Amino acid sequence: MASSFPLTRWTLIARAVDGNQPASREHMGELLEQYWRPMFIHLKCKGMKHAQAEDLLQDFVLTLLDRNLLSVADPSKGKFRSLLLTALDRFLVSKFRHENAAKRSPGHVASLDAAELDVAQPPVDGVLAFERAWALDVLAETLARMKSECEEGDETVRWTLFDERVVRPLLGTAEPCDYVEFAKRHGLENEKVAMNMLVTAKRQFARVMRDVIAEYVSRSSRARVDARIGTGREAAEAVPAADLDLKEHQLRAAVEQEISELQRILAASRGVQELSDELVEHPQADRREPQKSMFFRMLAHGPKESSESLESLLNTGMETTDDALAVGLNEFLGAPLSRVPGLETDHWLTLGEFLTGEAPDARRLAAVKDWASAHRISRSGTVPPALANALYFVVLAAAITRGHRELTKLGETQLIAGLESLEQLTWFPAELLPMVREARRAIESRP
Repeated sequence: MASSFPLTRWTLIARAVDGNQPASREHMGELLEQYWRPMFIHLKCKGMKHAQAEDLLQDFVLTLLDRNLLSVADPSKGKFRSLLLTALDRFLVSKFRHENAAKRSPGHVASLDAAELDVAQPPVDGVLAFERAWALDVLAETLARMKSECEEGDETVRWTLFDERVVRPLLGTAEPCDYVEFAKRHGLENEKVAMNMLVTAKRQFARVMRDVIAEYVSRSSRARVDARIGTGREAAEAVPAADLDLKEHQLRAAVEQEISELQRILAASRGVQELSDELVEHPQADRREPQKSMFFRMLAHGPKESSESLESLLNTGMETTDDALAVGLNEFLGAPLSRVPGLETDHWLTLGEFLTGEAPDARRLAAVKDWASAHRISRSGTVPPALANALYFVVLAAAITRGHRELTKLGETQLIAGLESLEQLTWFPAELLPMVREARRAIESRP
């Protein structure tokens, strides 16, 4: 009887495998859950039946968890998924040799040190199928989360517009809906509202995608650290906090590198044989994650010529038209102050209300300034540089007009140039211009 691999929660199994390192096992279990579909498709591409592929994957994952074999994976020697694929292929060789000649113990897996690889590499098409499955799985997870987020936030119209203007046209299943017709159908004031809503939707997609990628990048890093130092209190106290987590700028860089890798994979795998229904559909997977499975099937069954469009989807959210930038800045200013990282406030003021209020305190202003500065420097892909720069200087304008010039070390020339640049932007909110001008005059009048 075939195993129910897609229904198995490897996080739970990982906790039970070894009680000495529960955190390490849990992180590894989460990683393996992320890659189960690409691994399954890789085995299917080798000609295995469903039941055979499921059973072998079950044995493979349990062996990895039981022996902590992935703890030796070194990111400097290759991507985690490449090492995982190597381990899977080696497991196949070892398994089949044992079954056919009884010369090796079942389930033997060699070290994952990339320098020691000595088995024949899998066929190129098999690797590309694995990588394409991973890329499509990331996109499917992003779409599923965005749809759920819109539904939970009572923003179903936003999702519908994104689906009808972006997703389905990219997959070749429909023409983009007309803005005027869409606005009438959903009771929007005019097509301009619909166009601004799409800008918001694209930016939401970009944010969710980077959240998805950041999760598995962080899990991979944490799993390696847990395996290296242990998870006890003494070990945690002995290692600097900076070694326990990726620094923020490192995480952002890793996320952007993964997006580039996604683009490369989608471009390189255009010639890969179609992922057929037999490879993609799985009733048990559909029951566990129906929305994600639905999107995965849509992406996998899209026309071959849609690959280039799928690559462009990875860059969405970076529109730099005046309308897009205006919508983006208004989104930031309309966000609750409680969302600013490091602020730790239960204040329900929006960022815009806080900045234009009578007496914002220095501590909160400093936190907002650091937050804006991070967006300005990171080039994260979710915030266009022009928008990030405007956000940064409007925060500085608020600080200066409230008597907190010490919050920035920029010289007067840099400050004046930055504030003047805001006055020249056609998309900058008119209601904030008086504060910007007041800040500039305050600097210019200093002795």
